[in-house]
Amino acid sequence: ESLKAEGVDTTEAESLLTDAEEKIKEAESAMQEVETAMQSALESETPRDEVESSVKPLKDSAKAALRAAYEALKAVAQALPRPVVSPEEDTNS
Repeated sequence: ESLKAEGVDTTEAESLLTDAEEKIKEAESAMQEVETAMQSALESETPRDEVESSVKPLKDSAKAALRAAYEALKAVAQALPRPVVSPEEDTNS
């Protein structure tokens, strides 16, 4: 909100943040499915297969959530105003 008050366009960052929040919820849901699969795996004759088949979607969801969060953070960083450096202030010369 404070960036908007300063006139910074945060539309893309907000959209990407919403996407990241959705991906995080999907990963949380996948985590619940793994917990359920662990319970049934304990009663299964092939527990390894049961666990592996439920963990892959969790890994994929977690990676997607991380990617989406990274993109949102990158968009926020790009939306921030950059300070203008005058030639007198440039210490790289």
